[in-house]
Amino acid sequence: MMPTLEHILEEVLGEADALIRQRFEERGIMVPHLVIAVAPDGNVISRSNVSQEGLRSFGEDLIDVADALETPPAANDMIAHDQD
Repeated sequence: MMPTLEHILEEVLGEADALIRQRFEERGIMVPHLVIAVAPDGNVISRSNVSQEGLRSFGEDLIDVADALETPPAANDMIAHDQD
């Protein structure tokens, strides 16, 4: 049976989270982090070491960022922006 997109996203995000934790540990630091993806159906998949309060605060910050956007960037815009 072929894995679902959600299963694939969970697996990939789990691998990314493990790598982030490992790299931080190798450097002797502990930093709250959040790895997140949004599936085409709108489901959010995340891996994190952030507390509930930290996630709520982050959510409020994301609302502020979304409110500040004039138009949502296209996928290509985000890639180009990340390379700047």
